[in-house]
Amino acid sequence: MILLCPGSAKTQKFKRWPIKKYVELGKRLKVSGYQVEFLIGNDENELVPYLDDFEIHTELSLSEIYNLTHKIDLSICNDSFLMHFFSLFSTKTLAIYGPTDPNRTLPPETLQIKSKISPPTRPCWGKPYYGKCSKGICSCLDGIEVEDLFKEVFNILT
Repeated sequence: MILLCPGSAKTQKFKRWPIKKYVELGKRLKVSGYQVEFLIGNDENELVPYLDDFEIHTELSLSEIYNLTHKIDLSICNDSFLMHFFSLFSTKTLAIYGPTDPNRTLPPETLQIKSKISPPTRPCWGKPYYGKCSKGICSCLDGIEVEDLFKEVFNILT
């Protein structure tokens, strides 16, 4: 099972890869024969309406999330708590990186994908303009396309 985790903390929404891209990725993976589910946290309920075609896990306790680790072949997360949580329990994890520096915050054994476009302000973590992105989504996520993740998933799982 591939678990897609499109959220992040309420104060870190700008670090989210767009939900529509997560949905498109999920649909492509399903068509390719993968079981795809979503995990949505307490602060992320606004994402649920986009996920009609998927099984959704919402508002789980930490022990319930831990129980999911035994069923997951791959988790795909933004740079978020869940990325660190799954990595801690040796769940194969692909992290989508935008404004933060994976050289600083990527857990060992965690895989990463980041944009081929490198804005001059990246990484902005720890700088005065951190989280002050236009459009509410970090431009550091521009250039990460569904096809990029789809190919990466295929490479990881085959």
